[in-house]
Amino acid sequence: MASQHDFDLFTSASCAYDFAIVNAFTHSPFGGNPAAVCFLDAPFPDAETYLKVAANFNQSMACFVYPATEAEATGAGPGDGAPEETETFRIRWFTGPVEPPLCGHGALAAAHALFARPTLVPPEVRVLRFLTIGGHYVHAQRLPAYGNMPERVEVQLPMFDPVPVSNAEFQRVKKVVAKAWRKKDVAVKYVGVSGSWEKGSEVYVLIELDASEDLEGTDVDKMAFVGTAPYFVNIITAASSKPGVVYDTRMFAPRAGAATVEDHVCGSANCLMAPYWANKLGLASNDEMFAKQVSKRGGDLWVDVDREKRKVTLRGEAKLTADGRVFV
Repeated sequence: MASQHDFDLFTSASCAYDFAIVNAFTHSPFGGNPAAVCFLDAPFPDAETYLKVAANFNQSMACFVYPATEAEATGAGPGDGAPEETETFRIRWFTGPVEPPLCGHGALAAAHALFARPTLVPPEVRVLRFLTIGGHYVHAQRLPAYGNMPERVEVQLPMFDPVPVSNAEFQRVKKVVAKAWRKKDVAVKYVGVSGSWEKGSEVYVLIELDASEDLEGTDVDKMAFVGTAPYFVNIITAASSKPGVVYDTRMFAPRAGAATVEDHVCGSANCLMAPYWANKLGLASNDEMFAKQVSKRGGDLWVDVDREKRKVTLRGEAKLTADGRVFV
């Protein structure tokens, strides 16, 4: 057994960083999508260090946040602004060997963890901005409980424009879905991709199933979705039969690594999926929809689309499940 002296020697030769593990889109310690959030004073020197630390956390996503430069804190992206009572951080996300350009559940988890640390985010700060490696400013704010609604975190992500694929591509993707469902045929109503210019949007494919298909209960051959390449993020959705729920969803990304063969709850999928459902249902901008991720762990999302600002807003609960230090 290592002595206290051995421990002191190790920690004195290492850099210690605070971290938290937060389950996003749930109030349960056993639900939602977990993310490790690591608080850095400055960026690591290379991507390899991020990947190694992320592997040590062994969570579906590892988020690294550190202070933005003065120029980044006062700068803005297209249509963006930095209001008063705002703090800006850089953020990087890693899942397995992949650094995705966006992560909705990671942003929500990071915001929840930061709001709980007054040394990093003073109480008067109402809005957080995360500058991603893709150049997006992702906004987050804490929403107090009111009425029957619990305390939640709100995250704004870019909106992607859903466009249908060609008939040949529809048939190709449908065959993959049938294989995943272990059936000769499956009732696919729509296959679409992003028609937007946003960086990273090209990796998403949206597939709507008929409500007769059992989205929640089907034992899916998850690795079959490797066959939809070049797409990484396979979003499967269907109209929900649950009272008050607009749509159900599952997400499979086996090409991104073991952690996301099936993602517990995917926030960024709604960049494409929420505009699709809002358009299909004829909803006005900012009309809220309640959606459920029907993976084994499950998650609840309140979603709306602002077409003028080209933003998708996600709201969800979060649950802190671990807190500590990591030595690097």
